[in-house]
Amino acid sequence: MMLTVCSYVTFFSAILSLADGLLLRLSVYNGVSVALLRGLFELTAGISALNTIPLSQYRLFVAASFMLSMSGLCANMQVMSFLKRDGLSVKQYL
Repeated sequence: MMLTVCSYVTFFSAILSLADGLLLRLSVYNGVSVALLRGLFELTAGISALNTIPLSQYRLFVAASFMLSMSGLCANMQVMSFLKRDGLSVKQYL
């Protein structure tokens, strides 16, 4: 169980590092878009990236709410692996 969680976090951390490098090379490294991209993949990384963006409190709240509402692909994959293992429906979860 712990190995599954750690492997997903490690995998998505590696993906985010590669994506950051690619965005830097393509010169589309915008603070808000990077934070939202990171939040779509991994919630904690996205919220941390929001902390470095000079936006109004309202816009930061909206961006953080968006990330929290979907909880990131990494967290969803972790939950789906446990649902599948226990024989529960992934379709109903989604």
